[in-house]
Amino acid sequence: GDHRDLHLSLRRQRQMCIRDRIVIVIVIVIVVVIVTVIVIWLVIVIVLVIMLVIMIVIVIMLVLLIVCKQG
Repeated sequence: GDHRDLHLSLRRQRQMCIRDRIVIVIVIVIVVVIVTVIVIWLVIVIVLVIMLVIMIVIVIMLVLLIVCKQG
């Protein structure tokens, strides 16, 4: 009786261990995907901001050029 109970509890622990490992792997995959998406979005936002700044600088330079030519 005791021997079989020990066997069952060991098997149950092993099954839980496998299940825990699967859960951990799934959580890690989800976290990596979320972080990757966030990083990609950040890069896109930074690139867009840089482009916007460059466009503003170009517009300011053009306005200055026009003002200087008129003056």
